[in-house]
Amino acid sequence: MIDAAVIDVMLTRFECKIKNIVVAIGPSIGPCCFEVGDDVAEKFTTAFGDSVVVRKEGKPRPFIDLRLSIRLQLEKKGMLTKNIDDGTR
Repeated sequence: MIDAAVIDVMLTRFECKIKNIVVAIGPSIGPCCFEVGDDVAEKFTTAFGDSVVVRKEGKPRPFIDLRLSIRLQLEKKGMLTKNIDDGTR
């Protein structure tokens, strides 16, 4: 995952403090439109938990929340929630 790798480099190579890092997640396809097959949804569930997979009434296939999956990766690395801007809040 590129975002987690960048955080690792910032922490190790540049000796940044995790509390001082601010991340902006750029525009990306969201759960409104990112329809996937069950196999892809299962991989996202395994990696990030059930919250990133959205099931919509009347739609046979699941949708993925990419912004949330990135946010969860960053928080797992120790990023402060308040330092992550995904453009939705």
